[in-house]
Amino acid sequence: MAVVAAACVELSLDLGKYILSYKPKNKLPVEEYLTKRGIRHLDLAVSTHIHEDHLCGLLRAARIAPPDVLWQTLPADFYKSLSPLDSSAARTPSESKFLRALNDYRRLCLGQSCPRHRPLAGMELRLCRDLLVRVLGPSRAQAEKLASSCRALYEEADPSAFW
Repeated sequence: MAVVAAACVELSLDLGKYILSYKPKNKLPVEEYLTKRGIRHLDLAVSTHIHEDHLCGLLRAARIAPPDVLWQTLPADFYKSLSPLDSSAARTPSESKFLRALNDYRRLCLGQSCPRHRPLAGMELRLCRDLLVRVLGPSRAQAEKLASSCRALYEEADPSAFW
């Protein structure tokens, strides 16, 4: 989880509810971190996968500092097929967090008019002259498996059957 500022770009990468400072016990809510540093805009937001500790802070960050671009592991228009999920149907806290993370992902995408890209393993993306990003994963097969699993969750009539 990080907000990275380079000479040419500010980006958020897998933001959970808190951002850790250099001291392990010093963690700030995402909103407080961005506000204290005067960050009102992100050049890039990156969601590597849908887990609460990697996603729920991106939604909060985007409300304060809207990103120009969102990178995600799901297809760029995947969010359009999503409907809200009932997290009360979950049997465990882990299941509830996952359902809430999917709902946050949906709200993040619905609330952003920025382009969405799906970087895959092997791609190289130049963010600016001095910053080249090499994408290590997921592979195309891994990304398709994730999308298929998420589609199955949304198509399942009985939410408990998914688990």
